[in-house]
Amino acid sequence: MFATRAGAEALKEEAADVLSTMGLRLPPEKTLVTHFDEGLDFLGWRIQRHRKRGANEYYVYTCPSRKALATVMARSRRSAAKQAPTCR
Repeated sequence: MFATRAGAEALKEEAADVLSTMGLRLPPEKTLVTHFDEGLDFLGWRIQRHRKRGANEYYVYTCPSRKALATVMARSRRSAAKQAPTCR
């Protein structure tokens, strides 16, 4: 990781240059530079660092992202609605 945003942005540009030689690109809407404490969503997971209460230790927490949870819950509701008995 980098101590400054400028260092991270420079690495992002360097990565874009390397990928362009392979015919690939970094889409700006999907590529962002953020502080690890702010967290990020990656492949359906929320990854964020938090300080442990009462200590100066930090831990990385990984949990399903809100978007992934909403998708699973919507699928579950649709499935339950299909299987629900109908009263006549």
